[in-house]
Amino acid sequence: MAYKRFTKTVKQSTGRFLAPVALAFLMISSTAMAKLPPTAFKNVTRHFRKGKEAYSPTLGMAALETGLVENIRFFGPFTHKFDAEGQRAYHKDTSTDPLWKIVKILFPSTGGALTTDSGANTNLGRYVKNPKVIAILLQFTDDVRIGKKHNIDTVAESILGVLTLPDEKKSKIKSNLRTQTVKPLLKSIQDSIQEEEKEKSLFPKYTTEQIIEAFFVYKFDKQKDIQTLIEALPETMIDKDVTFSKGEDPLTEKDVMGTIEKTTPYDLDDIFT
Repeated sequence: MAYKRFTKTVKQSTGRFLAPVALAFLMISSTAMAKLPPTAFKNVTRHFRKGKEAYSPTLGMAALETGLVENIRFFGPFTHKFDAEGQRAYHKDTSTDPLWKIVKILFPSTGGALTTDSGANTNLGRYVKNPKVIAILLQFTDDVRIGKKHNIDTVAESILGVLTLPDEKKSKIKSNLRTQTVKPLLKSIQDSIQEEEKEKSLFPKYTTEQIIEAFFVYKFDKQKDIQTLIEALPETMIDKDVTFSKGEDPLTEKDVMGTIEKTTPYDLDDIFT
């Protein structure tokens, strides 16, 4: 029932069913654990303007819990790499598919299990402590989609300015992140969306955003982090007149019963109640 609700809601929000390939990925359950609990996703999507609902982090939770991210990373369109002893070398995996590249950067999973962090100095996840990083990425994807002029170098510097970097070798780490991680990530986001528009992508529209949102859900653990993310997005995406609850306001049994009895169409948040 939950799966049917989810696909119906995505169709209503994006105007397009999930493609058969993506559906196949979703049918495999996930072992990945999000830090944000499902109870944190209460009245989240209402903050997004009409037509921008696909930027809701609720879809990031769906991407993790349905196994979408995990299965793209480990069963997607890429070349498996091995070390000299014949053991899997996940950090060496390669692909020409831009969406898979996004997953590899955000979820390197060097140990064979889905994770955002690794020991490499070029790993983005280990330096992301502020939800504003994800806000910058989501705004960039929106700019690409609507054809707004953007500059990858400028966006990269904005991201690097929000990362939490160590004082030791900070300049070198920042330089390596810029050239080996952040700019390639932005280029892959741009290419992924362009492939969608040309109908060359293996995945449906807005899967790029879902991967970024899943990264957010995996990295952060408080309802307040959702608010920080939303407040960092521009007014073209967010209705600033919609207010937030004061303090933590998780889903309750009463909320669940209200959803069960709901007669109006589901929104994206209802899938988790």
